[in-house]
Amino acid sequence: MPTGDEIINLEIKSRILDVEAKRKLIEALGGKICSTREETDTYFNTRKGISLKIKEIGGKSSLLYYQFDPLKKISNFKTLENLNDQEPLIDILKDVLGVKSVISKKKVIYRYKNININFTEIGGLGVFVELQVAVKNNTKDMNNAREALSDLSKILGIKQEDIETHGYGDIICKVNYKI
Repeated sequence: MPTGDEIINLEIKSRILDVEAKRKLIEALGGKICSTREETDTYFNTRKGISLKIKEIGGKSSLLYYQFDPLKKISNFKTLENLNDQEPLIDILKDVLGVKSVISKKKVIYRYKNININFTEIGGLGVFVELQVAVKNNTKDMNNAREALSDLSKILGIKQEDIETHGYGDIICKVNYKI
């Protein structure tokens, strides 16, 4: 798992029904839209607790590897950015690991203080809100980030039992979505 110098991602993710009400609430707090985009994630078969995916955004691709600790809601991740000509790499990964799922997303991303708030629409699953903070892996920064995420989730009415602890690749497999 991460060391004190590494950047980790703390996240709260929940399915939501009242998207417009939540967006208006974020805007009323002072949150601003910083981007909208479409993404495609190709997840590969890996062992439990590990994710490997190719993320495609606007013609650019990245390879992301991460371990997620659902109890701590922490992701330790590594990224290879700006993969040129990713097709040979995708073909190799498909042949060696097999494709677990392909997810198409539409995102509206807000920024509120140091928190990214993503409203993510996924075909076959609905809309999710993701509250994300990237912090150094040290007690002070992590405690401050957890507190900020907890406060914002309460404001948005996200209950503990509504929090999704799995990645979209796993969620879509659980609902037997055909790719």
